[in-house]
Amino acid sequence: MSSRRSAATFLLTLAVGCSPAATALPGGGPMGGIRAIHITRNGVELPSVLKVGALGPRLLDVVLEDAAGSRVPRISERVTWGSTNPGVADVGMQFARGDVFVTRNGDTRIIAALGNLRDTVTFQVAQVAVAGRVDADTIVTLTPDARNLNGAANGYHEFRYGAARLDSNGFGVSSVIPIRFDAGLDPIFTVQLEPRGDTIAIRGIRTGSSELRVTFGDFTDLVPVQVTDAYRVVRLVETGSRILRTIPDTVRIPAGAAVIFQNETGSEVAIGAVGDQGTHWQAGPMRPNGRQAQLFSRPGTYPYGWLGGTATVIVSP
Repeated sequence: MSSRRSAATFLLTLAVGCSPAATALPGGGPMGGIRAIHITRNGVELPSVLKVGALGPRLLDVVLEDAAGSRVPRISERVTWGSTNPGVADVGMQFARGDVFVTRNGDTRIIAALGNLRDTVTFQVAQVAVAGRVDADTIVTLTPDARNLNGAANGYHEFRYGAARLDSNGFGVSSVIPIRFDAGLDPIFTVQLEPRGDTIAIRGIRTGSSELRVTFGDFTDLVPVQVTDAYRVVRLVETGSRILRTIPDTVRIPAGAAVIFQNETGSEVAIGAVGDQGTHWQAGPMRPNGRQAQLFSRPGTYPYGWLGGTATVIVSP
């Protein structure tokens, strides 16, 4: 990363007092007959100011302008790239192209230099929310009369999931526009938006499978929802000596029951399938004191892993 910063510092000095337009400095270009360069993206020349509505990568190149004003593709000419504000958009190198990563909102000038020739484009970054999403591939919840297969009283009635507004690259965006949640015409679960607005609580009504419709603006996402009436609890704990443990490390359930993973550590935790199970699943990320459930509908042995190592769910017919 230090090479990026050095290039940015050099080109910031080069750019002071420059117009954003493509410019040929006194002394001529590095190649005979080439008088200017122009920054492009996907072969299209960029305007002097580019409004960017999403974070993430941008790959830029340059096209050459000859003495007659015609555009000539860059072939092997070495272009140097920089950013006047790397905190907004940092620039690396990829085969003499500018590998720009837009990091946060703000303004920066992206600079391309080829010998005495240069061009700049001002990035004005202001993320725009285009999608609403729930932080789960599949939501698993319980009926009000669900049984703890350990014999303990049912202490779980609902599960909470993060609700986020995203830009077109999947980064979170602040917005006052509400996300709408629809459980369908004959719901088997209820949805309640938490007061702070970025979490929803899901509670089962009766067993079955359905979908949660998540709508934001013109975007709609469907999230599978599974409701069961039987479960076991697995605790993810951190001891006083900071050792992570799974309690119990092997749990047995019948097909159609769920395992509730309860995060009792001080860190955010995600759990995922390991090995070749024929299916892949993930629970989390779960904040400290958070919990999520995973339903297992087919008999088999399901190893899973997290920061505390590996453990196993054994599902009987």
